[in-house]
Amino acid sequence: MVAEPVLDLAGKHSRKKPPLQKWQAFSVLYYRPEDSPLRDEVKALFEKRDNPSAVAFLTEFLPPGTDIQTIDRLTFFSAFLRERCTRLSADEEVEVQAHIEEQQQRDEEHRDRPWFLDDDYEDKPLLVENRFIQQ
Repeated sequence: MVAEPVLDLAGKHSRKKPPLQKWQAFSVLYYRPEDSPLRDEVKALFEKRDNPSAVAFLTEFLPPGTDIQTIDRLTFFSAFLRERCTRLSADEEVEVQAHIEEQQQRDEEHRDRPWFLDDDYEDKPLLVENRFIQQ
């Protein structure tokens, strides 16, 4: 009888991650910056969710049966970003696609060298120590 392994040592780092979705990359580029005008737009629209005509354009991007007036902020935010990605400008489309490809390349490099998380590893003592151990 062969014993089942208790701990899978194969590691998740060897698995290929799916690429970012367009709305996720859009969020990173246009919502996350502190001075993003998109933040104010989402906040204002979330506060108007009691008015069905103001948020009617989001209904097709929400899960079926969702009550827009009692929706949580994260689901609302996700629906807003998905809708907004349907009307990207040509420049935004190029920038979003470039970010998706860059992130995918970074993930592949991380899969090959999991001890290097990013370029600024010198600023992180544990990563420097891990690099020393790996050499």
